[in-house]
Amino acid sequence: MVLFMMLLTMIMSVDAFTMVNLIIFKYKIITLRRYFEKICDDFKEMHKINRRLAVENLATGLIKGFKVHKELLRILKDIDKGFGFVIALQLFQSSGSAVSLLLQIAISDDLTFVGKLKIMFFVIALFFLLGLFLCNAGEITYQSALLADSIFYCGWHECLWEYQPKGKKIGQMVLIACIQAQKPLVLKAFKMIELTYGTFLLVGPLQCNVLSIS
Repeated sequence: MVLFMMLLTMIMSVDAFTMVNLIIFKYKIITLRRYFEKICDDFKEMHKINRRLAVENLATGLIKGFKVHKELLRILKDIDKGFGFVIALQLFQSSGSAVSLLLQIAISDDLTFVGKLKIMFFVIALFFLLGLFLCNAGEITYQSALLADSIFYCGWHECLWEYQPKGKKIGQMVLIACIQAQKPLVLKAFKMIELTYGTFLLVGPLQCNVLSIS
C-alpha cells in the first residue's frame, strides 16, 4: 500500500510538473505576441512625433523580440525532449484505460449502477486530464502560428531607409523572423503523433465509438 501511494504521488508530481511547463511556455508565446503588438502601437504613436526616433525604437524592440523568439524555439526543443515521453505516455494511458473501462461497462452484467457511475466518473477524469495536456500543447501551436502576423504588421513598411540604424535592415530582419515564425511549433508523441487540438477531438469520438460498437 505504501509503495502504491509513493508511486501514485510520483506519477502525479511528474504530470503536474509537465503541465506547469506547458502552461508557462504557452504564456511566454502569448506574451511575446503581445510584445510585438505593443511595439507596433508604440511605433505608430511615436511616428507622428519623431520619425527617426520611432524607427530606432522599433529596430531595437524587434531585435529584442527576435532574440526572445529564438530562445523560445530552443526551449521548446528541450521541452519536447524532456517531457515528450511523459505526454505520450499520458495519451496512451488515458486512451487505453478509458477504452478498457468503457468495454467493461458494456460487457459486464454484474456491475451495479453505483459501480458503473464510479467508472464513468473515472473515465471523465482521465479524459479531462488528457484534454489538459493536449489542449495546452495545441494552444502552443496555435499561439505560435499567430506570431508571424504580429511580426509582419509591426509597421516596418513605414520605416524610411535613411532613418534606419546602420547595419540594421528592418525589412530583412522581419522577413527572417516571419520565416521562422511560420514553422509550426508542434509537440509530438514518440515523434509521430501530433499533440494538438485535432488529436484531442479525434481521441474522444474514438472512445465513444468503441463503446457504441461493443
